[in-house]
Amino acid sequence: MKYSIWSSLIFTVTSIATPDDDVSVRVVTVGDDPRRNVVRALSRSTGVRTGDPGYEYKSESIRNSRGESVWLTVDGVGVEFEMWGGPSHWWAAGHIDSAGVTIESRNYAVDRVHLVEVRDIDPFLEGRRKYLQAARGELE
Repeated sequence: MKYSIWSSLIFTVTSIATPDDDVSVRVVTVGDDPRRNVVRALSRSTGVRTGDPGYEYKSESIRNSRGESVWLTVDGVGVEFEMWGGPSHWWAAGHIDSAGVTIESRNYAVDRVHLVEVRDIDPFLEGRRKYLQAARGELE
């Protein structure tokens, strides 16, 4: 199955995070190198800020770090990603056909993440709207 960042959305279906818990999986498709998103996220996570003493060295160290090779299931097929972090908070970068993909996860194991192509996101958006309405007390 061909993926295009313009014609489909890549979405995790094994975990849907809510504001009530501390579990989340965020999947983003990018048109360029997905490692760039991971480097930015790692920099934020570790407190590396432009202008700080040692910024250039720290930033370069993050850019040059190699992640661990992991295999994720995409529509039932194994796809290799590069992963950084640990069991409770990790980032991954890879490619699905021509689309770059980044994943950030909190408290959700990498081996439980499975990606599938979703062409109609309306049911997901409707479920999210209903959840938010219920959380605000707008639904009976």
